[in-house]
Formats: sequence, structure tokens, C-alpha cells
Amino acid sequence: MKVLHLSDLHLSTKHQHDEEVVLRAAIETIEARRDEAGAFDLVIFSGDLVNRGGDENVFQTARSTFIKRFLDAAGASESQFVICPGNHDIDRDVVRKVGYIEAGLLKTLTNRSEINKFIDDHWSFPISSVPAPFARLSGFYRDVWATNPDSCISTNLFLKAYIIKQSDGDIGVACFNTAWRCTGEAGDVDKGNLVLGERVVDHAIELLRSARIKIGVFHHPLHWLNESDQVAVEGRLQAAFDLLACGHIHRSGPELRKTTMGDAILSQAGCLYGSREWFNGYSIVETDSSDTAIVRLYEYSDQRRKFLPATRIVDEGIVKYPFSSSGVASASHFGGTSANTLSTILRKARPNIRRLANDQIALAGTGEQARDIDEHFVCPPLNKLSQAIPASQVNDTPENDRENLLAILKGKENITIVGRSELGKTTVAHYIAVKISEGFGDQARIPLIGKFAELDSKDSSLWRLLRSYANEVSDGATTRAFVEGNPVFAIVDDIDLFDETRVKALGLLITKHKNVRWCLFVRASAGSESFSKASDNAFPNTEQYVIGELRRGAIRALSDTYFISKDEQDRRYQSLMEQLQRIGLPRSGYVVSLILWALKNRS
Repeated sequence: MKVLHLSDLHLSTKHQHDEEVVLRAAIETIEARRDEAGAFDLVIFSGDLVNRGGDENVFQTARSTFIKRFLDAAGASESQFVICPGNHDIDRDVVRKVGYIEAGLLKTLTNRSEINKFIDDHWSFPISSVPAPFARLSGFYRDVWATNPDSCISTNLFLKAYIIKQSDGDIGVACFNTAWRCTGEAGDVDKGNLVLGERVVDHAIELLRSARIKIGVFHHPLHWLNESDQVAVEGRLQAAFDLLACGHIHRSGPELRKTTMGDAILSQAGCLYGSREWFNGYSIVETDSSDTAIVRLYEYSDQRRKFLPATRIVDEGIVKYPFSSSGVASASHFGGTSANTLSTILRKARPNIRRLANDQIALAGTGEQARDIDEHFVCPPLNKLSQAIPASQVNDTPENDRENLLAILKGKENITIVGRSELGKTTVAHYIAVKISEGFGDQARIPLIGKFAELDSKDSSLWRLLRSYANEVSDGATTRAFVEGNPVFAIVDDIDLFDETRVKALGLLITKHKNVRWCLFVRASAGSESFSKASDNAFPNTEQYVIGELRRGAIRALSDTYFISKDEQDRRYQSLMEQLQRIGLPRSGYVVSLILWALKNRS
């Protein structure tokens, strides 16, 4: 794969001659690289195509004087060109004329819930009918994003997504809009106010599921985002994308970011044109068959009127990183146990693991908007049998219960969790799968959920137990050989201790597969304490926990996610507790959510 990454042209008639000098030099260098290594597969432009987005016909001029010429130089077609907007692409006068809109957005979009709600409310708007908060980008939408080459699969106010067909696997590109919250005023006043959007990232991941290589493009570095939005999107981008390309700060600075969420190469492009004296530069990212990414950095020399290797930044202007795509690896990789293979499978599986978890907490048939497992999951109390005490005597905060669960996952022991059917064990199982996939376990493991009933007396293999979930989260990339030879976190749901044949078969699997750490959810049809003792006999050498009903603090935290004003939150919480006490239903996440939905939608 060969990618040309350009950014920050700031095209303007005021500097037309000087711009042409620099652009002609860039074209010559790009043509030379094309002749040496072949045509480029993709051309990325990460924002600030023009200097002032409100100028008349400026975007049409950019298409003829810049985009077409650079695509020809790269040997690429229109379907291989992707672009996102930058802060210079907005019409600043639009923002200044309706300052009350900006003031309202600043006051409203302060946390993940409000940002996701705003995105949900505006997701289906076509770019041909731009609502007021996005009017500053009307010219860009009309003249740039309205162009839909064959590779474009989706366009709206927040995102433009592409699938570029390749013989060895497709390239998926998500171009995110961080400019719709820009004012363009001087002094970095926009820093900390911008929004990329967790919900936008979730949609992008789903759109690009089939791609072998996934690339995210946005103009502003993530530390320019609203703090809550940065926290919400950074891990998701790191987990799902192989290459992240941005601009804005006018400095070249590629890096390999390795986190518990996943590894991704960040291509921070230089400014293609600032002035003749500025550091003008661009980047080329190439991957080869040895799982290596080569980033070539170029900078402009005005004395020589040429783009040369950026030796001021790195020796020879070249930096190399290990590269493993998020897509399906070759068949020869699956039998190995390398961390690189596990990392590849995990990266592919994470968004699907999260999607299934979100589906688990959704209220089917209610028309309720999608809910996120991290945002809306409230953890029930988990206590060891010997430590079980009344909920009223325990620090009544949902944060403590969640931290307790994460601490359990960090241990090395196998886990057994016992509880009644109505207490949300399956939701806890999906939450655990999400957290293990994000690196919250004892080591890097692929989390896989199996249903106890899937164990068969004729084929009680580990693969039989886990294959349905494994195939769904990795699109078939996780094989039997991989599961039996790599670190796995196996979650077995709805274990019936009265089914002695399957209990015995499961016990044999636990003894046999030393590469697996187990988390067993046991159904208790009577008192949890007595069933915990029976479970201890059936599955010795596991840490035993009893799952309890949600505490008041957890119910209050869940209730507050449904309502905005403090008065309404207080009032609805009181109504909810009265309903629970009157009806006598178990205080589980699902039951509480269902009553909250009914309260919210009551006429």
C-alpha cells in the first residue's frame, strides 16, 4: 500500500504565485516517487484546503489548480482521493453573525451523553440541507463533500466514508469532520471545544468492517477536542484503525502509538503551503510484505526549489514502524501464537465485541436510541461468599462496584459468578468481554463468550463451545487452531449445575486448556449462597463470587442517564424506586432500564 498524505494547503489568490512555486516542486517529487515505486493507492488530504472558506468559488478553484494536478502526479483517480475539512475551510462570517448558536453549542456539548445525543439528532441530515450549527461549512459540503466517486459509501454532516478496492484486500477510509465546531478566531480559542464524536466513530467502524486496512482522517490533533470527547474517541480510534492521519499544527511528526487498546501509526502531516519561508512538507506512507510501514517525510527547500527528504526531522527523512492491519491476516498466520497475530485479531474483534455488548443493553422493540455499554452499564455488587454482607452496609457507589470488577479481571485466577437469572449476568458477561478486549485483564487475551447449552456430549471441544461468538466478532478470522494456541478469556454463560453431563464436560475443558482463563456464570434457581457452594464443588480452584441486586447509588446513576434536568432526575428516581418496591421486581439493569423507558415516554 502506498499513501500520499497532504495537508494544510491554504489556497488563496493573494499568494497565488508563491503557492504555484511550491506546488510545482511538490508535483515533481511526487511524480519521481511514482515512477520509481509505482502509482499511489490513496491520496489523503487532511484539511485546510483553502485559506478562507467564505471566499467565492475558492473550492472550485482548488479542484482544478490543486486536486486534479496532484492526483495526476500520483497516478491516482478521483476514487482514490479522500478529504476532510479544516478550520480554514469554514466561513468565519457565518459564525460571527449568529453568535448565539455558538454560545448554545458551547453550553450544551459538554459531555459524552450530550454530544452523542446531538449527533443522533443530526445524523440523518443531508449535506444538501445544512442546519444552522453546520452552516459555516456550507461551501465545503456543496463543492467538495458533495462529490461522490465510486469509492464513497456514505456521506453526512459528520463523516465521509470510502472503500477503495484492492486486489489484496480493501482499504477503508473514514474522513471525520472536526471543523464544524470551529470559529476560526485567533489565539487557539477553539482548542478544547472541538468535537469528533464517539457515535461518529462507532458508525465509521461499522461502515468499514469489511476493509483489510482501516484509515482515519481528521484535521485537528485529538488534544484539540473537548476533553470528554477526546477520552471517548481516542481509544476507539486506536483500537479500530491502522493509520490515523491529521494536520493543523503545520509540523511533520509521525509516531507509532502502542496502547492497551491497540497499535496505530499516526501520520501528522506538515503544512503543504504556509509561505515560501515556512516549513512546507508532506508525507508518504508505504507498507510492504514484511509487516513494516515506511514513512517518508519531505520538506521544501526554497533555495533549491525542491522537496527533499526531511533530514532535520529524522535521519534520511525515513522512519520505519511494525505494521499489522486490523483486517483478516493471511491463512498462514492463524496457526501461530505470536503477539502480532493476537493483536491483529483483537483489533478486528473489538468493535464487534462492543457492538454485541451494546445490543445486549438495548431495549428491543421500544424504539430507544442506541446505548453504549461504557456509558450505560451499571455494575451490580460482586462479593465473595465469605464476604457477602447486606448491601446497606456497603459503600453505596456504582464506581466502587465497577472498580471491584476490574480488579477481579486483573487477577490471574479463574472466576465463577453465581446469581439468579434476572440479575443481569449476561450483561455483565458482555461488559467483561469489552474490558478484556481493551486490555483490562491479566494479559492480552481474546475474550470469547460461549453458551453452556452449546456443549455437546458428542463434541465437547473448546471450539464447539466458543465458535459461534468467535466467528461473529472476527468475521471468521478466529479459527480453532488460533483458539487452542493463543491466550483466551472464555466466558461461559447460564451454567445449569443440574446438567451433570455438561458440567463434567466443562470441567474437563478447564483442566485441559491451560491457555484459557475462565469466567463461569452459574444460574441459581434458589438461594445464591447454597448454589455458590455447589458451584465450588463443581468447579474447584476458581474464585467464587455472588452477584447481587443493584444498589440505590447504581440505580440513581442509571436513572440520571435518561433525564437531563436535576429536578426531573430527582422526580423520576423517586418514581422509579416506588415502582420497584410496589411491583417487587428484581433490581437488575434491564428491569430498571425498562421502567425508566416507560417513565420517560409516558404521555
